[in-house]
Amino acid sequence: MPAEAVVNNLDLKTIPNELKCLNDLEEHLVALHIPFLKMLALPRGGQKGVHGPVVCVPSSVVEATSFLPRIESEDQTIRVKLKRKLTYKGHYQFKCVKKRHVKNALVYLQKNNKWYKDIKFNVDWENTLSRNEDNENSSDEEHSETSDTENEPDDVHGMSSQKCQLLFVKGNGIALGEKVTSKVLTNRDKLIEIIKNDEGYKFMTPIRGTPPYWQATQKDIFAMIRQLGIPTWFCSFSSADLRWKEIVETILHEQGDYSTSANDLDWSQKCEILRQNPVTAARMFDHRFHYFLTHVIMSSARPIGHIKDYFYRVEFQQRGSPHTHCLFWVENAPIVDNDADDKVIDFVDKYVTCNMPSLEEDSELHEIVNKVQKHSTRHSKSCKKKGTNCRFNFPRPPCTRSFICRSDNGTDELQLKNVLEGDSDVTDDEDSDMGIHKLSMTKESAKKILGNVWKALSDNQKEYKSVDSLFLDIGITQEIFEKANRLLTKKTSVVLKRQPNDVWVNQYNADLLRCWDVYKREMGLLLDHAQKEATKEGNVDAKKALKQLGNVYLQNREVSAQEAVYRVCNLKLKQASRKVQFIPTGDNPVKMSLPFEVIRKQNECAIVDEDDIWMTSIVDRYKARPDGQEFDMLCLAAFCSEYRVLSTSEMSNVNNEKRKNPAVTLKNNLGHMQKRSRSEPAVKSSLFEKEADAIDTASKLLDECGQLEDAWANICPETESERIECLEEAQKNTNDNEYDTSIPDLEEQPQISDSHVVVPSCSMSKIEGHSMLRKLNVKQSEIFYKIRQWCLDINNGLNPDPFFVFVTGGAGTGKSHLIKSVYYEATRILARSLPNPDDLSVLLTAPTGVAAFNIGGMTVHSALSIPVNAKLPYVPLGNDKINSVRCKLNTLQILVIDEISMVDHKLLAYIHGRLRQIKQTSSHSPFGNVCVMACGDFYQLPPVKGSSLCLGNEVVNLWNDNFMIAELTEIMRQKDVAFAETLNRLRIHKKGEALSSIDVDMLEGRETGEESDAIHIFGTNAQVNACNVMMLHKLCTDPVYIEAQDYTKNAKTGKLERNQNPHKKVYMNLLPESITLATGARVQLTKNIDVSDGLVNGVFGTVSHITMIPGNNFPSAIYVIFDNAKVGEKLRKTSAISSALPENSTIIKVNEDTVAPNGGIRRQFPLKLAWACTVHKVQGLTVSRAVVNLKKIFTSGQAYVALSRVTTLSGLIVQEFKQSAIYCNEKVQAALENMPKFITDSFEQSSTNYMCTFIMHNIQGLQSHIQDIQNDNTFLVSDIICLTETWLTDREPDFDIQLNGFSFNHKPRRLSYNITTDNTAKLLDQCHGGVAVYAKRNKSFKILNLPISNMECLVFCLTDLNLTAAVIYRPASYQIEIFRESLLVLLEELDKQQGGTIIMGDFNQNILVSSSIMKLMQDTVLRSV
Repeated sequence: MPAEAVVNNLDLKTIPNELKCLNDLEEHLVALHIPFLKMLALPRGGQKGVHGPVVCVPSSVVEATSFLPRIESEDQTIRVKLKRKLTYKGHYQFKCVKKRHVKNALVYLQKNNKWYKDIKFNVDWENTLSRNEDNENSSDEEHSETSDTENEPDDVHGMSSQKCQLLFVKGNGIALGEKVTSKVLTNRDKLIEIIKNDEGYKFMTPIRGTPPYWQATQKDIFAMIRQLGIPTWFCSFSSADLRWKEIVETILHEQGDYSTSANDLDWSQKCEILRQNPVTAARMFDHRFHYFLTHVIMSSARPIGHIKDYFYRVEFQQRGSPHTHCLFWVENAPIVDNDADDKVIDFVDKYVTCNMPSLEEDSELHEIVNKVQKHSTRHSKSCKKKGTNCRFNFPRPPCTRSFICRSDNGTDELQLKNVLEGDSDVTDDEDSDMGIHKLSMTKESAKKILGNVWKALSDNQKEYKSVDSLFLDIGITQEIFEKANRLLTKKTSVVLKRQPNDVWVNQYNADLLRCWDVYKREMGLLLDHAQKEATKEGNVDAKKALKQLGNVYLQNREVSAQEAVYRVCNLKLKQASRKVQFIPTGDNPVKMSLPFEVIRKQNECAIVDEDDIWMTSIVDRYKARPDGQEFDMLCLAAFCSEYRVLSTSEMSNVNNEKRKNPAVTLKNNLGHMQKRSRSEPAVKSSLFEKEADAIDTASKLLDECGQLEDAWANICPETESERIECLEEAQKNTNDNEYDTSIPDLEEQPQISDSHVVVPSCSMSKIEGHSMLRKLNVKQSEIFYKIRQWCLDINNGLNPDPFFVFVTGGAGTGKSHLIKSVYYEATRILARSLPNPDDLSVLLTAPTGVAAFNIGGMTVHSALSIPVNAKLPYVPLGNDKINSVRCKLNTLQILVIDEISMVDHKLLAYIHGRLRQIKQTSSHSPFGNVCVMACGDFYQLPPVKGSSLCLGNEVVNLWNDNFMIAELTEIMRQKDVAFAETLNRLRIHKKGEALSSIDVDMLEGRETGEESDAIHIFGTNAQVNACNVMMLHKLCTDPVYIEAQDYTKNAKTGKLERNQNPHKKVYMNLLPESITLATGARVQLTKNIDVSDGLVNGVFGTVSHITMIPGNNFPSAIYVIFDNAKVGEKLRKTSAISSALPENSTIIKVNEDTVAPNGGIRRQFPLKLAWACTVHKVQGLTVSRAVVNLKKIFTSGQAYVALSRVTTLSGLIVQEFKQSAIYCNEKVQAALENMPKFITDSFEQSSTNYMCTFIMHNIQGLQSHIQDIQNDNTFLVSDIICLTETWLTDREPDFDIQLNGFSFNHKPRRLSYNITTDNTAKLLDQCHGGVAVYAKRNKSFKILNLPISNMECLVFCLTDLNLTAAVIYRPASYQIEIFRESLLVLLEELDKQQGGTIIMGDFNQNILVSSSIMKLMQDTVLRSV
């Protein structure tokens, strides 16, 4: 609101002292919403703009003020940092805050601002400067670790569900296309779900400037085009604010400066004035254009004809100033292809010219055209693209007359004949080359002709005064020039008359140009250009509309100050001469609900009928029209077109008798309507459409082929040139230290069709998880518990550094088992620190589908939206895709990658880049500070294309610089010990060395020569293909040859057409060119269909049925029974499969892929024969039987991978064994030895007898956890195991509680207390409790029976160590005073013993905060452990 306005009586209230004294940061602390935005100076004048998203983050004032620490004096200050995001190192503001100022401001706002009525100030100020408190050691099962991050604000770059209420402002309704109830609309969660499902996207349509707003506008333009036909003119009017001196002088006068003239100011001074006064500049442009439209364009002078209809929209130049794009319909204007060409050309020449005015005859117009309508003869950088000298097609070709250029692919015999017979101005004596043009006009010769014209115009040494002299110099005529244009053009267009000195001039209208005196402008005949403008945003569905809406607010774009003025001040962003009425029809029409507050009140009073929650629609009003012949014969379209709704205020303010058209009262109290008198609306109905087929065709082509590249370069070349130059300049000047410029969220990656991440959830039960953890061996446990401790540290707010561990080991050493164990435990622990426990914290991935399915994960490509054919340098995801990925993975803390040996340096770089982009971290944060657990074996095969990660020698090596190694050595998959030892030796066997006789004898013993139907593993594809063909003809009958169906898009029609021959150049060939299959054939999938369902590249099965279509040799479906019954289980549940088919038959349908560089499509079944496979294909598989052929093994690790696929020696058959085929890559061994260790060597016990290891643990039920102890090496290597809360009774346990090599001693709760006090009597009757001690039998262990009562305690001594120890448990309900008395008795008895004393136990007190027991210990000079 201006300082002087009518609404406030030209007076503004003085800011109260309570608010005036606040600094910027104090204002943020008391604000209900904090806006986050980045301001920058736009190019070409430095106008202010906003870069990137503008996010108003709801702020909890109570929490914000509660965070401030306690201070002794109200006048003291506190240093506070305000960050755009907590993960950023830098801050937005760093100032001192006074508590007194904040408090006084809140008190004032509570009294004077209704939005602050419920705000309460924390007068206790209990928070101290240090908010980090360690948690008590508690059980993982019943006690949850807390995090000090729960009060952190949400990421300002996204919108969580907690912020969605901002969308539902009181009084607003929502547009829905589905049947809903009042309960749905009043339920916040249901509303959020509606928005997520795109059912309520239309409620954003009224928000000016958003994609739904412009999409609705685009549909309005379509309605006008359908009713009025193709517009006649397209005009663009740009702001010439730096040339319009009245704008600058008006601003100066407003500031009280009447002496300075605009002519006295230089360019930078004018820019500064405009930059400081965006409101005035924007409003003056708005007023100027509307006056120009009304009093010039549509005046009786008719400078471009009699305008009967128009439409315009306001856009904003890259430098920040507005410009308008207009469509005009001219009455009785000739139409191309409908009227004679001469009539069209006369009309165009009447209003449009490319002539450079004479300086002597019209110096004013000459200066304007030369300044704003002439393209630079030097060509800027923005002109050059894809090898062209000028993307804007300058210089434009000269021409003696304007003509309509249509596509003419054939030879125009009539024109050639006329030229030869002398009907042209060319004589027989002229250059013979011209005769060649006449006799054989081809596209090649046409290109040569226009090329000669271009060269002549570009020759600075020649100057042509007329077009005729130019044509004569290069040996052509106007007819030949036109013919050449027709041969090369692909669309109908108008070539305007130009002289050689006009080839750099844009077309313009002299009258409008002189009157407007524009900064830049383009005007041309609108043929298909109008269609492109009308459909430029496409008629998209709800999902795409909402996606585009997100892009508007999240993509990196600039919003200038003047654009903000247009939106805030409600200046018109669009206007049309016609009113457009949308008629919601169909089975499921879109309806607008009543305001939510109204529905809530209705629900509070009574149950609301489903029909009572909707606003009255135009269809409802049509049904309620009055009776009478006039309305009975009125169709819905005519009713909507001829009548408008009258508001309540319109009815009350104007007497009905004074109306030109009286109001019509509708039935059922549905209001009033009035016949339109000022305008005729365009109604969306086929009844009124013109050229509907042509418009539908154009719209369809636009949807299929997209917008023509550089279309704006042809329509508005100078405006587009300036926009591109400003973009380049802005990119040079933009420097945001909060974002990493090497991974911008800018360009989209076209190869990725879907970045929507569907992450599998952890479905493992507690029993399954514990059973799996018990099977961990010693090495696995060390890795597991170190990672587990990291997760606990995260929960406790310690913020440990991320870990990067490489878990390796031979085939079958339990890498996958460790992965699943870590996943189960880390997911369980980290869920406590997440805002939503169901959010993702651990992600399982693998480079192949088979490996991903084995661990229940995803492929790394699909999980992180990485293209399979990605190339370096790293290409980031665009905003819409990265936002989709970020919504799923923003809470990710641990990434697991199995089969890391198949990952190359390029893919690892993309993983690093994508995680940084998701987490929005700096370039110094490897993998976005996400922990990475990589598992695999580099002794196995390296990536097909690329080298192993451990062998890279790059300057910046993500692998060598970050990862630590942890090696597993105990083989768990192969239960044959001798075979397992052999595999371990083969894994590291060096080339040239002899195998041990044991290994040779074992492998030669498996050369049995027997035939087997097990999978055959070969080294080369040739061997595999030969074996598969042989097996097909040997075992199957009636094979079916299936040839792929290849398609290529027709460049003219945009439709796909079937190729006669297969694509010649094919990439990413996951679909074979041809396959031969039969019922009973062994097959495997060749591409990932659904990783979560196990339908992945490389999975094996048997064909059970092939469904053929009569008369067609291409099957409709193929059914496969997969070896693993879990594969395809979900698909089978959702597919209708005939009962006649064998059980577990899974339907495989034809797939489509883009396989050719030109966009060619291939349709084929993703299957191939699989009796035999290469070694590369079986890496990562485990089978019970296999036949391994070692004849053509050609690389290191190949033989080891093939031999280690089976679990037992009896399942292995070897063919053509040779020792030389078995060898490893020696560089791998050296690389692994140089990697730092993730697990340091455990402390080796001394050989002396004076070393003893104790372990104390709250077991919370020995019966439930005895197996955990029996399988935990940490317990088993200890000498003394002390346990509390054994939950045993005084009866003999009914389960095995013994540990091998340990003695067991136990004291239950019932034997620990007496009834001397009420408290101990209650404890005596309670279950649980109890203490126990396991002691190794080789220790001199002895239980001491000391006179101690009312305490769960065991006292024992180790005589050889001269040591006495006690293990104690104090229940939380045990009164501390009574417990202290018993403890003092114990201390007195221990003091009587000789030697040292150790007291350990669970006292249910946090000694880090306060502990009376700890104080008692210290007073008795005992050392706490």
